[in-house]
Amino acid sequence: MLNRRRFVYGILSVGALGSGFLGRANAAQRTSLPSLHGRLDRDVFLAFRHHTFTAVIEGRRVPFVLVNVSDDGGGASSEQFTVLFRGPRGLPLKPGTTVFSHRTAGSAPLYVQAAQSDERATYYRAPFNLLS
Repeated sequence: MLNRRRFVYGILSVGALGSGFLGRANAAQRTSLPSLHGRLDRDVFLAFRHHTFTAVIEGRRVPFVLVNVSDDGGGASSEQFTVLFRGPRGLPLKPGTTVFSHRTAGSAPLYVQAAQSDERATYYRAPFNLLS
């Protein structure tokens, strides 16, 4: 039989478990990070500096860290910038469109090309030229 005490404990348990189940669905809202599903402007990528993204390369998930967003100028009617990602050294990623995913912000296809390498990593750039 359900008495008042069990009812209250049951409600509290559901409340405690429910917030955990919401987890990923509302994580971007809780952390106030932008989504990758809207306009991808410079401010969006600045919010994700030092965040890890993943991309599927040759059937495996590969981590990429967004390390820099550089301002390439532009005029009154355009915005030009480059996003720089750090990936594993020796990665067979050819220039082209790759889907980058962030665990809370979603995913977006980005055109990337190799920029430089060092003894630890290969860097990839994604250039943007947006019209206002």
